[in-house]
Amino acid sequence: MFTDMWTWNAAAKKRVDSLCQNAAHPANHTIRCLRTLLGKSGMFSYVSYMAERLALMQELLKITGNIFFHCDPTTSHYLKKILTFFLNFY
Repeated sequence: MFTDMWTWNAAAKKRVDSLCQNAAHPANHTIRCLRTLLGKSGMFSYVSYMAERLALMQELLKITGNIFFHCDPTTSHYLKKILTFFLNFY
């Protein structure tokens, strides 16, 4: 069953709360800031979903590995900010 990540719902709230409470997560600071900026929106739901997935990808990736993804221009600046913290995490 397909679940749209662009919807603010209980799963999105749980995901954001988990990311905000995990100080060791590379996107923790960005997610906390975006929570203030974007609020309970579909955009924030999607960006937090991607932050969670990027952390999982990073665990599987070699330090010399690459991640490529295609995103919409409306989300690219948020995702770039999250990726910046992943790059600085090493």
